Amino acid sequence: MTRENYQNNFIEETFVVDWMAVAGWIAAGIVSKLAGDTIGVELEKLLGIESSTDQLIRSSVDEICQRIDQIVNQQFIEEWSADLEAVRKDILMYLPKQDTDMIKQLEGKVHILAERFIMEGTKTLGPFMISASMDLVCLRYLSSTNGAFVQDLTSRAKEYADWAEAKSTEIIELAKTFVSSSCSSGRGLPVGDMDPQNYAYYTSQWGKKKHRWSGSENLSVYKGRCEENRLNHYNNTVVPALERHNQIIDCVKLWRSIPANTSIVFRDVENLLQYRCKNHSLERGVIVQGNDRDGQYSNPSIHYDLMNLPENTTIHFYSKTRADKEINRIGEIVIWELGSENVPVSSGQFKVSIDWNVNKVVAIKKESNSNIRCEIYWHDNEEVNTIVDVQETRIEIT
Repeated sequence: MTRENYQNNFIEETFVVDWMAVAGWIAAGIVSKLAGDTIGVELEKLLGIESSTDQLIRSSVDEICQRIDQIVNQQFIEEWSADLEAVRKDILMYLPKQDTDMIKQLEGKVHILAERFIMEGTKTLGPFMISASMDLVCLRYLSSTNGAFVQDLTSRAKEYADWAEAKSTEIIELAKTFVSSSCSSGRGLPVGDMDPQNYAYYTSQWGKKKHRWSGSENLSVYKGRCEENRLNHYNNTVVPALERHNQIIDCVKLWRSIPANTSIVFRDVENLLQYRCKNHSLERGVIVQGNDRDGQYSNPSIHYDLMNLPENTTIHFYSKTRADKEINRIGEIVIWELGSENVPVSSGQFKVSIDWNVNKVVAIKKESNSNIRCEIYWHDNEEVNTIVDVQETRIEIT
């Protein structure tokens, strides 16, 4: 399911944004590789004024507790809401700014919250889905800046998906075990798959053994009463639990589909780009331009560094560049492995003109402790800008 489909099929049908809609929509955004300030804007739409964190948490806990016949102390709900709200505000503040150090801290905090909800068990599935979504958003961003987080993102997504699916299934089974006490005082009937032949049975509250009602003259009364109660219970509790389960399954499928590889678009990491040229600027969030007039470099450049990628990682670097005026300019893109030796892999030189030029270079990382630099060069100091399309220039890691 795509992010657009999830939004169109679920969120827009809901007047008040639903807790599962929020989790599912964010999951679809992560899979579609939404990152940087873009996901900050979209998160604000969903977690902003229209739907407070407190409302989301309370509605999710109330819904699940009603289905599994549990009660949560309101003080705990207030504490969970306050903790998630604090993280939510900070994510919305620092993610658009691409403040990597702060996002690392926030990821640690929201991961602890998700683990706390796991320890609390089934009743906190709702708060867990929200906190897990926030954690994966942070990891999605961090994986685009530091290769060490790629494995964290995919393994954490699988761990979260497995727990959420198991607990959602457990809610359905628990919901099936409860039926109105009006069937008989102190006795409950297993719902199962609504087999009419089982209407005349009950299960002792002290054990799992089934017992048949005695007294043939009362059997039809008991059967009719229990049939009505079972049907009402199934429609009011089990059916909504099944519908919610399907939504949760849609979400965890998205989590599990997060690829082991990642794509880093220069637009998403524009604040982390580095420059070996005297003059440079970002225009409208679409292009980076630079020249080295009166500068000190014979081969000025714009580059992006990747740390902690595993050994044998394959790096694909794609660039889209042009000049803003006609010039006899030579360009080149290079992947550097900065380790015990600085090893370049070049695309070869190409002519830079006023027309867009797309180039690609591929390298395999050889050392475990080296860093990777993806660099765009031009070989002159003229006062003519090299223009880089930051929406199309990207690094793919496999």
